[in-house]
Amino acid sequence: MKQRNFQDDYERINPKLKKHFFSAQPTITSTYAGELALPYLAAALKSGKTLANNWIKIKENIPYKAVLKNVAQANIIQNGACDWNEAGTTTLDERVLTVEEFMVNLELCKADFRQDWEAAATGSMFDDRIPPTFEEFLLSYVADQVAQQIENTIWGGNNAAAGEFEGFATNAGIIVSGGGSNITAGQAFDTPANTLLGFSDLLTGIAGSAQSAILDKEDFAIYCSPKVALFYAQSLANSGYLNEYQVGDKPMNYMGYQVLVCPGMLNDRLIAAQKSNLVFGTNLMTDMTNIRVIDRSLIDGSDNVRMSMRYAAGIQAGVIAETFCCKV
Repeated sequence: MKQRNFQDDYERINPKLKKHFFSAQPTITSTYAGELALPYLAAALKSGKTLANNWIKIKENIPYKAVLKNVAQANIIQNGACDWNEAGTTTLDERVLTVEEFMVNLELCKADFRQDWEAAATGSMFDDRIPPTFEEFLLSYVADQVAQQIENTIWGGNNAAAGEFEGFATNAGIIVSGGGSNITAGQAFDTPANTLLGFSDLLTGIAGSAQSAILDKEDFAIYCSPKVALFYAQSLANSGYLNEYQVGDKPMNYMGYQVLVCPGMLNDRLIAAQKSNLVFGTNLMTDMTNIRVIDRSLIDGSDNVRMSMRYAAGIQAGVIAETFCCKV
């Protein structure tokens, strides 16, 4: 006699409750390539604080290299006259943004995540934004790890280290060693008082440079680490900001200039530039990206799932002379 399947009976009687049954072994083998990989890779690459808030410019669809062209013109206005009289100079400059290929090869045990997924999939009265499948639950976990690494690499990345490109702020990075304007701070950023002096050193150095005009640009900003931001907030509290002292939020701006707190920034320096002048490049929107989710239970009987991501990323500054780094 054929054995009855009570789960089928229950689903037939209660079709609306079918969603409450969870497979003991979710099968999740899938491949996403090109545009299909976009939502997952975009979450992985662009959900770090710097990119999620558009604190630097994002340039997508770069298979390998992109040319950032800069046009500088001088003395183009002259007194009116009847005859044609060409005047002024136009200087074309360019910088190349090269993206580097990276990959993620990760093996996870489904048992370590299944309980959390089932709890999320039942939903709650407070949050109904749930991953509809076990597969997307695992993808979101991996995306969070990649986003954190990208955030750290944008500022403090070391190209000699596996999985990293050179960051903006390192000693060998684009700003410091690539021709940016380096400003010497008179003291380390190690106390609230010294940090406040460091901000002053930065703006004083920019004001005295040939590129001082960027101080009037709408998207000019100062970038710092969470530690430096804390010291700056403490300096405001110590001075009795709004008579609140240590109570309440402290504004992240200095002399009216926006201060952006980037988790990946190094603790011993400040970076200043226009947001549009710092560029992050990636090969999103191309057919060269892919994500693979491979369920090993059907292959070797294990409870493991392998996840593979392939993407490319890199950074560049458009006008390198208009980027500033202040450090001891």
